[in-house]
Amino acid sequence: MEADVRFVVLKIEEQDLNLSPYKVSVEVVGSFKNLEDARKCKEAKDTLNNITPNEFDWCHTQFKVQQIFYKSFVRADKKSA
Repeated sequence: MEADVRFVVLKIEEQDLNLSPYKVSVEVVGSFKNLEDARKCKEAKDTLNNITPNEFDWCHTQFKVQQIFYKSFVRADKKSA
């Protein structure tokens, strides 16, 4: 098995309510085969986040690109190729 690569765009939302449990949520908003497309998605999400008014000053959102390596468990049939 060989390793495959994906680039995912993560939405990280931090909520600081001055309470003891500091809440962070992470969500995958996109998955891409190349870094260029992932960066374009991140830039678009950042732009939309910056121009949209934020009604809560205790909630901070940011987007990050993360490279993921994985091995596929599906074996390709080499005889049919």
